[in-house]
Amino acid sequence: MKESAAAASTGQMRRGVNWWWLAVPTVLLLGTAVYGILRYPSLPELIATHWDAHGEANGFSAKSVGAAFTGVFAFAGFLLVMAGVSVLVAKAPLKNPAGVDEHMNLRQGIASSNASLTFLGILTNAMSVVMAAAALMVFSTSGVSVPVYVPMILVFGGLAVGGWVAWRQYRRELATAGQPSSDADGHWIAGMIYNNPDDERVLVPKLVGIGLTVNWARTGGKFFYLGILALVLLAPLVALLA
Repeated sequence: MKESAAAASTGQMRRGVNWWWLAVPTVLLLGTAVYGILRYPSLPELIATHWDAHGEANGFSAKSVGAAFTGVFAFAGFLLVMAGVSVLVAKAPLKNPAGVDEHMNLRQGIASSNASLTFLGILTNAMSVVMAAAALMVFSTSGVSVPVYVPMILVFGGLAVGGWVAWRQYRRELATAGQPSSDADGHWIAGMIYNNPDDERVLVPKLVGIGLTVNWARTGGKFFYLGILALVLLAPLVALLA
């Protein structure tokens, strides 16, 4: 009822999952599976199933459906997980922190939910290209391989583009609803990152959905985010040196 009131007062609507964002990943999955089925009979008895950072095969397994189609099964599982996460985001309850205007906060929560769905869709498409390429490498007998930096570029590119598009959508929806792009209580960035130096808590309830998020303004929050960033940046380096 509260969400309906916010929508009625601003013309703003909370979107469900737009399943069209699964169109390209589904085509890639089906195409990879069909190609694998056609190639499977002619595969050698020993097939490459692992590659180093330079794209050179360094792990092999005996030919079997399980070994050859591991990448395809993982791809299908990934799409199911992302679809499930998107449904949870679309249906997650919106929060109304104490001391914040109820309608203003609901407008912000709706915009944040919609932007999150856009981000998930873009990231899923970028990751699908990576997973399709990885699955196809198993069926290649011509030595075609992909160096590790290529999927890294695609993943980070998907994160960057998805974040940029989602942020612009978030600001546009708030502007359309007649609310400034700053957050309702001045402490939420895009409705997702909490930054309040006056709040001593490191963990706070999320604005959208269930669970907790980190307060960037606290020392523990900074360590958490910087640690995640370090892991993301060091992963390619470790892979190259392995």
